[in-house]
Amino acid sequence: PGGWVTYSDAWKARALGVPEALLAGPGAVSPEVAAAMVAGARERAGTDAALAVTGVAGPGDARSPSGAVLPAGTFHVAAVVPGRAVEVRSHFVPLDRVTVQRRAAVAALDLLRRLLPPG
Repeated sequence: PGGWVTYSDAWKARALGVPEALLAGPGAVSPEVAAAMVAGARERAGTDAALAVTGVAGPGDARSPSGAVLPAGTFHVAAVVPGRAVEVRSHFVPLDRVTVQRRAAVAALDLLRRLLPPG
């Protein structure tokens, strides 16, 4: 097991194997990158399940590679468990930075909980 904090695009690519084309296309704050991050984390950690979060916590907005504004509070969570495809959920929580970070963590754990079999 392990964990990564991959703030930069370069680290997402290097540490988790996120394809450069995704980082240059839809950008780091996208469902596609969240899915690639969770797949890379699962593979590199050698685990059955994994979580990933990517987003803009603020205080300011960000821009995608295409120039689109990504409002602070935008985030994507991804999870994968045995026997299930990668699941990604997108969220927008227009609140302060700390609250966005907390909501992202709760959203990721909730997604994992929903994907795990009962019992």
